[in-house]
Parts: sequence; C-alpha cells; structure tokens
Amino acid sequence: MGNAPDDRACRTKLVAEPIGDFEKLFKFWDQWGWHRVTVYGDLKQSVSGLAERLGYKVVLEA
Repeated sequence: MGNAPDDRACRTKLVAEPIGDFEKLFKFWDQWGWHRVTVYGDLKQSVSGLAERLGYKVVLEA
C-alpha cells in the first residue's frame, strides 16, 4: 500500500493489491479509464446507500 510517485497520469496514484477478481478491473477500463474511487474500511452499505440517493450506480470491480 502507498502512493506511486510517478509523474504520469493523475497526481495521486494508489498502490495496492486488489482482493478478488483482478480481471474485473479491466472490464470497464475502456469506458472509465484511470478514474476510480477508493474507499477504505467496510463502508459498502453506506456508500451504496449514498450512491442510490444521488442517482449513481456502484460498480464493484474486484
């Protein structure tokens, strides 16, 4: 875990090892590119509830 210091792409780049189906990360890569939202902790229910109220859809990629 950490932040990649590379100057390419976004300023903040999370370095982590996904738990789950790593190939799912590439399923929508051509639609959304590099942009992702990362949530630390067990907040799946809270984030899903907020997204629903705001009219967003949560996509679990890994």
